[in-house]
Amino acid sequence: MDSSEKTLAKRYARAYAGAGSLQAASREAAIEAASSRIAKLEALADILKPYGSFLGHPAISASVKTELLEKISDVRGPAWNLILLLIGHGRFNLLGAILSSCHAQLDEMSGILRSEIRTPFPLPASVLEKVKKIISPDPKKVILTEILDKSIIGGFELKTGDVLLDASLRGRLKALEKTLAE
Repeated sequence: MDSSEKTLAKRYARAYAGAGSLQAASREAAIEAASSRIAKLEALADILKPYGSFLGHPAISASVKTELLEKISDVRGPAWNLILLLIGHGRFNLLGAILSSCHAQLDEMSGILRSEIRTPFPLPASVLEKVKKIISPDPKKVILTEILDKSIIGGFELKTGDVLLDASLRGRLKALEKTLAE
């Protein structure tokens, strides 16, 4: 997926998930409204998963796809309207990226920070808690996923959002190689 499609998916997600939060009286209500809308879209996406290649095929007309949709599901509402919009514009293949962007937006609204730590071996829970405290002043809002990666000789790589902290031996060796090449 190229950057223009990612940008487009983020815009669809912001419009879809954020639409319910505009009418909400409080932050919690806005989060609940967005979460409900996203859950409904996920449920519809699961129903349509077996038909994904058909619904995303550019040679099949939108009217034929819409006819199939009506036979597959009787669900109606904002999720249905988004699917029809995507089909009408030939962008059904963006649905997965839209859902990912919706979840990222929901995390942002909730103050949740998702991070990944890559290490060559499992870390003790106490170390993971310390990492969470370093990432955020509220470690309860951090979801830290530990990924075992044997290609990391020692150290770790920590990714939070678009920021990557490479404290691995492999990263240091690459930096040394780059410095020596100059």
